[in-house]
Amino acid sequence: MSEQPLVSVITVTYNAKSYLEQTMQSVLFPFAQLLVWLGRFLAMVNPYSFYAHTYGLGFYTKRSYDDIFPLKTISFENHDFPCPNNVDACLINSYGDYMQLPPEETRMGHNVSIEIFS
Repeated sequence: MSEQPLVSVITVTYNAKSYLEQTMQSVLFPFAQLLVWLGRFLAMVNPYSFYAHTYGLGFYTKRSYDDIFPLKTISFENHDFPCPNNVDACLINSYGDYMQLPPEETRMGHNVSIEIFS
């Protein structure tokens, strides 16, 4: 029984990995850059200064460019975080009157049940 030397197996694996990396660098990365530049171009020529996005948040409302940019920083628990330029307008746009609590009869909790395993 003849066994294949370990060196040739490692070389084949390295070549496949190298080919995949070359493909990503020569095809996928330029395509992603093209999409980014296309998005920037469309944002510049957009006659409306609004952005509609979700980013996983489920907010399908339009957002004004001036309400978001330039970003400011906000301090929270001794850390600085980037935040929209006009936080109040962004919150009103997403939630309406966010400073007013809803009536008690319409409030709902987030947890349906709590299970404790011992």
